[in-house]
Amino acid sequence: MDIKLLIPKALMVLTVAAMSVPDIRRKKVPVYMLFLMLIPVTASIISDLVVISIRGGEQVTTEGFIGRLLAVMGLGLIPGTALILLGRVTGKIGLADGIVLSGIGVMEGFMGALSVICFGSLLLSIPAAVLLAAKKVKKQTGLPFIPFLGAGYLIWIFLLSR
Repeated sequence: MDIKLLIPKALMVLTVAAMSVPDIRRKKVPVYMLFLMLIPVTASIISDLVVISIRGGEQVTTEGFIGRLLAVMGLGLIPGTALILLGRVTGKIGLADGIVLSGIGVMEGFMGALSVICFGSLLLSIPAAVLLAAKKVKKQTGLPFIPFLGAGYLIWIFLLSR
């Protein structure tokens, strides 16, 4: 993987890790931390533009590239938007969880966001099952999801990302 593409991913991992702390402690994420996600998302867009323009010194056409980039970003918003809507309807999912997934989706596209939410849900199910079996929590107890989205994103980066 090109280092120019890895830097925004590393920034997103650091941002999500920083958001995990207040999510675990208070089950609330400060708004300014959500705005910090604009840094890796913007860096990702810039790195995509830079990589396409200097790839191997060969003549690379950027015709249609912006449209494809916008399509990937738009489709990447779908899982996060669905999570936000589900949270508004059920009241069981935090707004910050959907915003984080949307940010990841803008960077990684639809399949990336879908994979991250699947991995995150799978990872969250393990401690949830243990805590339920130990009767430390009830079915209605809210658990922080952002740390597991971050772990799912790491799995996506190292195992499935292009």
